[in-house]
Amino acid sequence: MGQKNQIFALVNTRERLGEIGVDEAAAAAFRSVAVRRAPLLAGAYAALFRAAFVRDGLAALPPRWRTAWPHGWSETLTWPRTQALAVAALARVHPDLGRNARAMVRLRRIRASATASPQTRAARLGPPLVVTRFDATSESPLILAHELGHAAQMAVRPLGPSRPPPPMAAAELAAHVAERAFHAVYAEDGPPRAAAARLADDLLAMLVRHPARDALEAEPDAWGPIARRYAPDLAWAGDAPPLTARARAEPLSTLGYAMAATLATTLFARMEGDARVRGAYVNWVRAGPDARFADAAALLGARADDPALYDAAYDVAMDDLERAQRFA
Repeated sequence: MGQKNQIFALVNTRERLGEIGVDEAAAAAFRSVAVRRAPLLAGAYAALFRAAFVRDGLAALPPRWRTAWPHGWSETLTWPRTQALAVAALARVHPDLGRNARAMVRLRRIRASATASPQTRAARLGPPLVVTRFDATSESPLILAHELGHAAQMAVRPLGPSRPPPPMAAAELAAHVAERAFHAVYAEDGPPRAAAARLADDLLAMLVRHPARDALEAEPDAWGPIARRYAPDLAWAGDAPPLTARARAEPLSTLGYAMAATLATTLFARMEGDARVRGAYVNWVRAGPDARFADAAALLGARADDPALYDAAYDVAMDDLERAQRFA
């Protein structure tokens, strides 16, 4: 029937994994890599963060969650620039997806506010409707690119209804590929330190924080030990346990985000240098609700339960943070 803990009911783990679109072997492979590699990535983040402060003659304590970077490591953006960066991210993935994103802007299918909860909804007529958050930080174009990644899977043609998304892990994979493309665009078109900080924060969130939150779902009273296990160089252990309302309502959704972001990191890195993989990826996106996480892994000639697939993403992330050190 299922088991309960004091936070939420984790009913039939196998069925829940099926709902998000991954199997037990793939989840186990990812978790085995994340618990081994996340501490190293957290350490590289802490080293970059400290170096950013030292460069300005400042002292820095071990960063807490969402600790602000020093002055000069951020950019204030306008709404037009935010849209332009997000559209450029989709075009970086593939020109067809860039055209779709530009059409979304022209057709005014994007709604933004400072307090919006980002989401992409299918529409009865025409492209899906994107709701996004705009707060003038570099997170705004990242969020919009993410939502346009969802929209690319859901759009069909100018007229007619848009489609529902595929299972969660596949839907989030498309969104996180768009995020990785945003980082590539922003590294070329944004202030170098702001781009480095934005990328570092997002790697920390998805490849360290989310795996730790996934572990917390199984051990809801063990945040201190989990924080020290996944991020020993960061001051997270004393924070409140980061269980979100969605994690409580939808057990294993955090795992879906983490696995999608990790595979997207590997996949986009390959796409940047291989037009064949890029074309195959666009065909995968065009499958819409039939897109599957395991099929995206197969685009790289890998199985979703191969730990090497996730190790490769952490390799990319470590390289990203090492390159960012030159701006500190």
